[in-house]
Amino acid sequence: MAEPTAPAEFSVRGSVNQVAVTGAAPDTELVLYDGDGQRLDDGTTDAQGALLFREVPSGHGVRVQESSADPAPTSDAVEVTTPRSSTPPESFYDAQDLVPGYGYITTRDGTTLSAAIYLPGPVEEGPYPTVVEYSGYSPSNPTNSLEDDVSRLLPEIDTAELCQDLTFVCDTPDQPASTLAAAMGYAVVAVNMRGTGCSGGAYDFFETLQLLDGYDVIETVAAQDWVKGGKVGMVGLSYPGVSQLFVASTQPPHLAAITPLSVYDDTVRGVLAPGGIFNSGFALAWADEVLESAQPYGQEWSRTIAEAGDFTCAANQEMRLQNVDAVAKAQSYEYYAPEVADPLNTGTLASDIEVPTFLACAFEDEQTGGRCARIADKFTGAPVAKFTFYNGAHSDGFAPQVLVEWDSFLDMYLADEITPINPLIKTFAPELLSEVFGTGVPFPDQRWTGMNADEAREAYEAEDSVRIIFENGAGDVPGAPVGRYEARYPSWPIPDTTATSWYLGPDGTLGDEAPSADEGAVEFDFDAALAEKVTLPGDDVDTAFEALPPYQWAHDEPGDAAVFVSEAFTRETTMVGTANADLWVRTEVDDVPLSVTLSEVRADGDETYVQSGW
Repeated sequence: MAEPTAPAEFSVRGSVNQVAVTGAAPDTELVLYDGDGQRLDDGTTDAQGALLFREVPSGHGVRVQESSADPAPTSDAVEVTTPRSSTPPESFYDAQDLVPGYGYITTRDGTTLSAAIYLPGPVEEGPYPTVVEYSGYSPSNPTNSLEDDVSRLLPEIDTAELCQDLTFVCDTPDQPASTLAAAMGYAVVAVNMRGTGCSGGAYDFFETLQLLDGYDVIETVAAQDWVKGGKVGMVGLSYPGVSQLFVASTQPPHLAAITPLSVYDDTVRGVLAPGGIFNSGFALAWADEVLESAQPYGQEWSRTIAEAGDFTCAANQEMRLQNVDAVAKAQSYEYYAPEVADPLNTGTLASDIEVPTFLACAFEDEQTGGRCARIADKFTGAPVAKFTFYNGAHSDGFAPQVLVEWDSFLDMYLADEITPINPLIKTFAPELLSEVFGTGVPFPDQRWTGMNADEAREAYEAEDSVRIIFENGAGDVPGAPVGRYEARYPSWPIPDTTATSWYLGPDGTLGDEAPSADEGAVEFDFDAALAEKVTLPGDDVDTAFEALPPYQWAHDEPGDAAVFVSEAFTRETTMVGTANADLWVRTEVDDVPLSVTLSEVRADGDETYVQSGW
């Protein structure tokens, strides 16, 4: 390190294996040194004068020096910590005072995360059972209201009067799970991850600091006087569902329960690159969208907040150009890289979760994939783990047949009180849900009404842990997310399930006898363009959530695929669980992405999608 002869005009902050620089001139060359003056890293500030050094070894006396100047401006020394050594004392969380409305939560490295807080009533009438939703979407957006929607759907209701009883109608959380929790009488704290919305710092998909931030959020919220029992739960579907698994694996002492919906078993092998094939559909579009919204003021509401005088939100945009491009990062690895991918394996993290868990997801999820059930046997440390699986789409986690159990679970393990769903909720919730599903969906009866929490927990825990909803969509309204029947099983995989094998036979047959060596082969021509075919044409992907989506299932032309069909079933057969296809392939092309689709062919020739894999 050059002899420091001038104080730096930029700011430097140490963190957990990171060092953040702000306030420098753009395109400034900086060098990072440890306490002994040894060079650790270098880089150039971005257009906002910021630079984030990642993967920095822990240590004291770390400094940043401007390398291109003479004399060389040098920062004061900062400390870089490890995840374990960085955990603050309880007093750090107790010192933060959170009030209803919009504000910020300070994490262990000084980064502030934007948070919107919704209470079901005045602070003085608390404490209230409290849940947290945490993601890189826009959970802390404080600019929403359901008042217009309610007036449009139910014009006979006086919304001004309604808002006195149901405050969330006029002051509405941004994300559906938070809105539903508020509707069920829970206090809600909705928090944006670092590098998104009005939160400070830079974004990287579930890096260690994101998990530690989640730990800090849980502990800070739990320390508030208006939180019942000094413990909180977590809610969310998809991204904020997956975040629960990551945060819970850090074992915050005051986390009481998690309720992840529509999640996956493995970030890389389940969603990002199933079968080693990069998911250029959902995974690419999702990562690009999140990265775009994490740019400075990428979420329009954050600009509105800043322009209204929120200087914290404005200052928190400084590090945004240091966000990590998850797509570029993923595509830089040709094969599975354990050092990068293993920490993102939710199946591995599940064993570190030590709180009651309610998890629900679809076998045919068009976004997070169909492998979710593979995580069910991994929750070895959770005192209670309950699973609901069903055929259906990503959004079906919000179907009433799931939500009623979800609400009861939170009542048992967080609120410690069984409360009936407000009749007003039952009145207008089906209308609101019809905006998602294209049809009204009624709420089923609650199963634990009239019991106290102890009685309900005893009865609930005596039930088998795996609930399968069969023929979801075959209720009174065709396509609506209502199952025709359901069953419960003690564990996953379901005990006593009989594995059945079919063999690929000659002439497109699928039978129970293995073919001879020379009669089971089939040829087809590989055409990469066929991988771009979609069953829901157009840009409106939300049509997948409708009761009867406008699917366009076109059969492959002869020679474009290998197709095998079994004999008609002679008796009713129930299939549940995972499948695998063992194929021997010879090809003249170096890389051929292969997928297998399983479908049911009805007697009238109509075909129904069952499952697919790569």
